[in-house]
Amino acid sequence: MRVKICGIRLFDEANGVIEAGADALGFHIDLDRSRCPVSAASASGIISKLPPFISSVVVTSETDPEKLLHIMKSTGATTLQLHKEVSPETLNAVQTVLFNMKIYVAVSVISDESIVIAKNFENSAGAVILDSMNIETGARGGTGKTHDWAISINIVESASLRVILA
Repeated sequence: MRVKICGIRLFDEANGVIEAGADALGFHIDLDRSRCPVSAASASGIISKLPPFISSVVVTSETDPEKLLHIMKSTGATTLQLHKEVSPETLNAVQTVLFNMKIYVAVSVISDESIVIAKNFENSAGAVILDSMNIETGARGGTGKTHDWAISINIVESASLRVILA
């Protein structure tokens, strides 16, 4: 099992979660409703000091391929996590620009429709990240709510792509 901790804003936070066993660090850059946003410049300063086997993940709501290219180049992050509803076509456009990056897509697990949504990314995403959504507020991820894991199991069993459980 690998563990990613999101919301890193300071090097001391990064160091602390690495010492606690985290394998990957998430940086909220241009992420809608983030409670712990960080600038690309600040993330870059932290990422440049990370040990060699620690992954750095930009978590963003941005979907414009050129803006994403700028964010990824300026931070030096190894992975991009799109945390906004996107189409497989949009993801393909992003991959055209970021052809050598790991790109993951967050899927909010709220109903059986989430199975279809996840399967739609079989030919375009490196993985889907199954996360919770607060339907009342529209907040995605980090909600403190547990989603229906039976749906997650169905996605794992029926989709032919990597699945990450948030």
